[in-house]
Amino acid sequence: MKKALVLVLVAAVMFSSGCLEGILGKGETIGTGYGVIVETYEPDFSDIETGDNFDLYFEVQNNGGSDATSTNAHLYDWHETGKVLGIGTLSAPDELAGLPGDIYDGVFDVTAPSDLPEGVVYTYTPKVRLMYKYKTTASTIIPALKKDEYKRLKERNQLNIPPVTTDVSKGPLAVSIAAQSPVIIDDADEDTIDFRINIDLLGKGTVYNHSASTTNMQVNTDDLDKIEMTILTADGIAGAVDCDAYISGEAIEMRRGKTAVYSCELNVSDFIATKNIPITIEIDYNYFEDFSTSVTVTGE
Repeated sequence: MKKALVLVLVAAVMFSSGCLEGILGKGETIGTGYGVIVETYEPDFSDIETGDNFDLYFEVQNNGGSDATSTNAHLYDWHETGKVLGIGTLSAPDELAGLPGDIYDGVFDVTAPSDLPEGVVYTYTPKVRLMYKYKTTASTIIPALKKDEYKRLKERNQLNIPPVTTDVSKGPLAVSIAAQSPVIIDDADEDTIDFRINIDLLGKGTVYNHSASTTNMQVNTDDLDKIEMTILTADGIAGAVDCDAYISGEAIEMRRGKTAVYSCELNVSDFIATKNIPITIEIDYNYFEDFSTSVTVTGE
């Protein structure tokens, strides 16, 4: 199959059939970052005595681009085990209406260790693991021109095609879709639209399989660093898209838990002169991140 664009992962790109030579980078991304943010995690008293009851305040807010579901906060690295805040669903902000995302304000009711000898001072660092299900959505439009139309516009100095940019919902993952702009099509029956998907972990936490549970703090090793990606076009799920070893809806692995790269090609239907190719990437995943605070306990 003759391609309108040949991708080389080191980012050098050469066009066949007399097309332009250029460099295909990661693509410009608009909007990313955030997710569920821990606003507060601290004790009501930082200095206590053995056996004292006290509270660990825990406040989170969803500042991302999708609802956080099955949200749980697990207390660990503490002598009391099994303490969990079942947070549930945190709705995403409604930026059009100017409404912030949901806030959850909870408390871990805990007791200081009672086994410290009198006069001994020890600082404990109880940790909490925040776990939730999330979705990141990225979209772009790839402009395509028939070869004759490209030449005509160029000769008239009317070729003004913006670069491909990616709009990404806010969350722990960054996504960019890179492609030549425009893609030059010589034969729509044989040429393909080639693009590359770059996925990077922004947060300090870990992604894991979307189908796994968030009620258990321990994540199965086989589920770690896994995401589920679906590629859609204007016609729905893009069965005409071929991306390396990608299979729609199946769990794929982030390399070293940090990044994933897919080179893809999309068959194009015939068109007269120009065509804008919309592409949407949906990524479903679980995410967890650990946070810590400190409390000083004095034996009495």
